[in-house]
Amino acid sequence: FDSSSPTLINCILWNNQGNGSTTAPGASVANNSSTPTYSHCLIANSGGSGSWDSTLGTDLGNNLDADPLFLLEVNPASAPTTGGNLRLGMDSPALDTGDNSANSEPLDIAGNPRILNSTIDLGAFEQNVLHVDASATGSNNGSSWANAYTALQDALAAGNSGSFILVAAGTYYPDEGNGQTNNDRTSTFQLISDIVLYGGYAAGGGSRDPATNETILSGDLDQNDGPDFANNSGNAYHVLTGSGTDATALLDGFTITGGNADGTVPPNSYGGAIYNGGGSPTLSNCSFHQNTASSGGAIYNSASYPAFTNCSFQGNNAYTGGAIYNSFSSPAFTNCSFQGNYSDGNTGGGAIYNNRASPALSNCSFQGNSALGTFSKGGGAIHNSDSSPVLNNCSFQ
Repeated sequence: FDSSSPTLINCILWNNQGNGSTTAPGASVANNSSTPTYSHCLIANSGGSGSWDSTLGTDLGNNLDADPLFLLEVNPASAPTTGGNLRLGMDSPALDTGDNSANSEPLDIAGNPRILNSTIDLGAFEQNVLHVDASATGSNNGSSWANAYTALQDALAAGNSGSFILVAAGTYYPDEGNGQTNNDRTSTFQLISDIVLYGGYAAGGGSRDPATNETILSGDLDQNDGPDFANNSGNAYHVLTGSGTDATALLDGFTITGGNADGTVPPNSYGGAIYNGGGSPTLSNCSFHQNTASSGGAIYNSASYPAFTNCSFQGNNAYTGGAIYNSFSSPAFTNCSFQGNYSDGNTGGGAIYNNRASPALSNCSFQGNSALGTFSKGGGAIHNSDSSPVLNNCSFQ
């Protein structure tokens, strides 16, 4: 600011760089004969109202200096860039801490109501939180854990840009919810850009621990599956669909099982757990097991760029690509494990089959996968056809 007196209310200034530094007070604000004032703001390197750095201007109270937990930060040195996502994470200190009286707009930058939870959020985005709990007995409107939706499809239908959908432990089926048809094998949970799904909450609400509070998305529509894919002829073709999404479609903390893409024609013969045509969703801390298909037992990627982090693939099966089939795609796998997946066809790829694809795998392990077809072209772990994968720090046994 140069000879200026701006007023900042309900603003966030974070992860900016000045003179090569992101930690100096002047990285976000530099004053020359100026007297800016701040109220209900989150300002990097300011000390917050408790220990305010006066070189930034005048503290009028209720200011913070803490990571706002943006969904996706970018390195400021990469500017100019169109990357990043400045929506607030679930545990952001900027949630519900603003000054309502300073607001003059009915909607936020994404077109959602500007005040959703009685107190405005800091920054340009207001966070909408919906709750899902199969055991809830309240009003079924998603407004709280007591009144949570009991069907995940209802929360997806009610979500809007920027929504966070929190899902409690339990099993959820894609044919359940308003407008769904019972035992319809084409039923699927459609991932949506700018909507985040977090599993692993305790039933009734409380702490989030996906390892303890298993949250299952199941294709077992008639709920009669047995071991080794027994009784799965009536299962959903795809438990999830990621087609048409970008990286802001996030799924975190779920087990995906029971998909059976055994249809006679695509896409119902591809991707038992997820069919992903032209989509780039982000999946973290998820487990894929006991899914089957003609191609890509768990995942089928076509012209797609999804990202998988801390995910496991176990016991999935397909004629081609026991766990994953990548076609003209560049997915990224980080800290992922592949165990006991198998291909029982002639083209191989026990865990992954790549067809003109360029996946990147880092810190991934492959154990006990196999290509079992009588005339299989092999690739107990990975079969590459006209492909250029990049593998860093991976183990195969």
